[in-house]
Amino acid sequence: MISIFICDDDALFLAQVKSCVKTCALIENFAMSIVMATKNPDEILDFLKNNRETAGIYFLDLDLSRDDITGMQLAQKIRKYDPWGVIIFITSDAESHKLTFEYATEASDYIIKGSAEFEARIHKCLQGANAKFTAKRKTPDDKFIVNISKDLTSAVGASRLSKGSTIPIDQRKIMYLVTNPEIKNGVVMYTDTERIEFRGSLTQIEKLLNKKLFLRFQRNIIVNLQNISAVHKETLMVLFKNGLELEVNEKQAHKLSHAVRKRRG
Repeated sequence: MISIFICDDDALFLAQVKSCVKTCALIENFAMSIVMATKNPDEILDFLKNNRETAGIYFLDLDLSRDDITGMQLAQKIRKYDPWGVIIFITSDAESHKLTFEYATEASDYIIKGSAEFEARIHKCLQGANAKFTAKRKTPDDKFIVNISKDLTSAVGASRLSKGSTIPIDQRKIMYLVTNPEIKNGVVMYTDTERIEFRGSLTQIEKLLNKKLFLRFQRNIIVNLQNISAVHKETLMVLFKNGLELEVNEKQAHKLSHAVRKRRG
């Protein structure tokens, strides 16, 4: 059963969202249940602290009328307890949704209060969430959790990863990981769109990765064989599907070339 949480400081709007969510779930016959609809974000966090296996959908007001926590901060806290949860922001400001791409909350969507497509948007969000959870039950988990240890800016785009954030990373989107000699226990991960730094151990990360996809071909580098488009032995460069390049030595080039050919059969 998928748990649904709603948090909005407007009691009337909270009731409206609750009613719409309940109706949509019934129409679609989704295995979903509204666990909590509240004006108090602390109630959601307290529940998650005591129910660590929760798989949830969260409708969160971006503009909570509290000085100590915003909707964005609430989402970041939720991520620490439910990293795979589906987060949907609710806002009265059509421009506010842009903020979701500046923080590591991995928000799935946003809904504008009072918009003509309000109910249709909720319906679409529930359909998407149901598809996500259904797929997750049928396939192996391809994600692992990254804890951001300092404020960082993505190398591609304007996404800002805030210190203390917890984000799920899809292994299939990783190009390669390398240790960062400038930071103690530092790791740099290159995905299809971003460069992300965090503290960790390649040895521990290697245990979490899909052994069919990843190869640790030297002590400080792990590559995703699936995302290597070419290994150039002449120039000693590895080319990844997103255009990234990695310089290697002759021995490493031969090892990687052999591993890529073997994986492709």
